[in-house]
Amino acid sequence: MAAVRFGGLVAEARGVCGDVVYSRNRAGAFARSRYEWTQPGSEWAVMARNRMYSLGYSWTHTLQEQHRAAWEAWAAVHLVTNVFGHGVRLCGAAAYAQVNFRRGVCGVGPRDWPPESWVAADLGEVTWFNGYDMGVWKTWVGATCEWPEFTGFYIYGTAPLGPVRRPYRTDFRLIQWYRTGFFLPGENIRPYLVDRFRDAAWSLTSRFGLLVCWINVETGALGVPRLLMVTGEIT
Repeated sequence: MAAVRFGGLVAEARGVCGDVVYSRNRAGAFARSRYEWTQPGSEWAVMARNRMYSLGYSWTHTLQEQHRAAWEAWAAVHLVTNVFGHGVRLCGAAAYAQVNFRRGVCGVGPRDWPPESWVAADLGEVTWFNGYDMGVWKTWVGATCEWPEFTGFYIYGTAPLGPVRRPYRTDFRLIQWYRTGFFLPGENIRPYLVDRFRDAAWSLTSRFGLLVCWINVETGALGVPRLLMVTGEIT
């Protein structure tokens, strides 16, 4: 958004001109890019929006002052690691939303107090399969190590990429999670992958990226991620 100072030829501007919107608020006249509201295009998008709205409401109206102060203090000394392994410094409200959004994805309710620890186990080696199995096109990933307690498998994926293009951060979307007792290693994630990229042209020879890591379902902490470049196999 840019501030506007009118001269002798133009005294006032309101409304839309091309891709620019002109308006005024208490700070004065301004211009901003025009945008269209985007409605969620899938059940996942609707769920994510509703969950973030619920967490924002809870922060303001449900948590008590000592809860918010605890989250602010926790966020000041903890970097929240994203799925790419990068630590990000968040404010208390954002840390509360991030931790509890991840817990919600794993089927765990929100926590009022911040976690005491913020670690997740190292994933180690990862196995994957993408091809036909018993006449069904399947994509699955699994870990070679024993599954730690209170741990899930967090999976991000991309749409089909070119034969040599490397994936960027903006290519990845959360695909699925599973943990022992809910989903078994080897669960077919292809339906979730295709649903998250509905407009993509998928084929057996598609080359795409998967980013996987452990998630501590009690705290929302993510472990060291593993990047997999997946291609089709005929078996």
